[in-house]
Amino acid sequence: MLLIAFVWTGILLFSLWTYIQNENETVNKLAINVIQSNYAEIDTFRHWIAHQGGVYVQTSDNIKPNPALSHLAERDISTPSGKQLTLVNTPFILRQLINEQSTSFNAHMASLDPINLQNTADEWERDALEILSNGFDEHCDIVDYKDGLYMRLIKPARFEAGCGRCHTNINLKKGDLLGGLTVSVPMQPYYDKAAISIQKLSINHGIIWFLGLAGLGVLYRHEKKNDLKRKETEDYLRQSNVTFSNLAEGVVITNPGLEVIAVNNAFTEITGFEQAEMIDQPKLVLSPEYFEQGQHDYFKNALSNGNHWDGEILYPVKTGNKIPLKLSISTVKDDDKKTTNYIFVCSDISEKKSLEKTLQHLAQHDHLTDLPNRILLNDRLEHAMIRADRKNKKLAALFLDLDNFKIINDENGHDVGDYILIQVTKRLKESVRKGDTLSRYGGDEFIVVMEEIDTDDDAKKLAMKLIDSINPDFILDEKHYKLGVSIGISIYPDHANTASGLISNSDKAMYVAKTEGRNIYKLFSANKILDN
Repeated sequence: MLLIAFVWTGILLFSLWTYIQNENETVNKLAINVIQSNYAEIDTFRHWIAHQGGVYVQTSDNIKPNPALSHLAERDISTPSGKQLTLVNTPFILRQLINEQSTSFNAHMASLDPINLQNTADEWERDALEILSNGFDEHCDIVDYKDGLYMRLIKPARFEAGCGRCHTNINLKKGDLLGGLTVSVPMQPYYDKAAISIQKLSINHGIIWFLGLAGLGVLYRHEKKNDLKRKETEDYLRQSNVTFSNLAEGVVITNPGLEVIAVNNAFTEITGFEQAEMIDQPKLVLSPEYFEQGQHDYFKNALSNGNHWDGEILYPVKTGNKIPLKLSISTVKDDDKKTTNYIFVCSDISEKKSLEKTLQHLAQHDHLTDLPNRILLNDRLEHAMIRADRKNKKLAALFLDLDNFKIINDENGHDVGDYILIQVTKRLKESVRKGDTLSRYGGDEFIVVMEEIDTDDDAKKLAMKLIDSINPDFILDEKHYKLGVSIGISIYPDHANTASGLISNSDKAMYVAKTEGRNIYKLFSANKILDN
């Protein structure tokens, strides 16, 4: 009887523990996706400001000349109409936005040697900047910050051409570490939501556990009584069995040889296998191919040594498909430390996996066109460069900027602008090869990564094809809209040997195409920009 009570308690504890682990994992992953998304938005804005070398805004009660920029002769200027303008940089604008808007996150430009003391790195940021200086792309941690626990993410802010306008007294070259951009998200709202779910499930598990033990206690007492009380004992046994059968998690109990003794209703609902089908099998089958690489050995060791194990597996259900399961095992031993049973507790995590996949897609794709965004573009471009080296091939980065789009967007509204961007995307997709990458870089800018080319002519031919695809009018509600596209081309490894360098050089070539008439392409050269 004590063994049954122990097994019952173990089942409930493992069920509750599994749920708490899932909640904690979900909380952290949701927070990471939110902070990465917030960072991407702010970093895009930061890069634009840095590229411009700062922007001029009209002075007001809220916007005063920045004392940290007093060394600049053109910090303050006047317009012909008499308006007073002052130069502001990225950290200044970021502080204004954070101070004037109610947001669920905090952003900070941090530096070990700031122009403005408000950009001084705090203790965590100083340690993180040391880590970034060793070549890491980001640092993320959950720490005490301000009024509680925050997830903090910092990525390097590197010296760009426009940065030299404000940072005149430092000896840095393009690409050197200037500081970092930190985004901090409070974890308490996530913890509060998880705590409510955990509290509810804990109460339910406690009630079920108490009822089960109460049933076992009644069963034990009535076993000592005469046959007249036997029926009452059987009733309590059935109540305990109903509780076991209706647990939300699937449960399988086996003997030491992994022969199935019992399964509950949840396991049948998850897998489609009835208890009789499981018992008819020689043993519970958990083959190596069900596990992630290397995990099956840990699983076997846990069974052999009577240790706890939990992880994720792909388990074949009755339909023949495999579904992802969260699996936990525990070992039941008698007073002599001999294994008597194994308890397997599993839950279907298909929806969780689907949600993670959806969140990952949203983090890597543009919301309007569903094209790869900058994050995914950089990843694909770096892998494409590795493949090009391996195959002794070249690749091209084509930077596209639509001509006349801003005028159409401003005069006709964002709905028309969004429609045209979607139609542009369709035309560009039809023009590029299947293995190439088309991404939306921002606004009306697109980038095409063309792999496995032998000569520059391959990229030029594609550029002309892209220009021809955009030239026909776009028609909406019987109104015609005329666009063009200016394209800059840079070749790997001829023009750059890094992803950022390749994009930067194609951007420069595109600006030459803009200035020399638009609706044409230009090929980057270290000395001059060529079109053939």
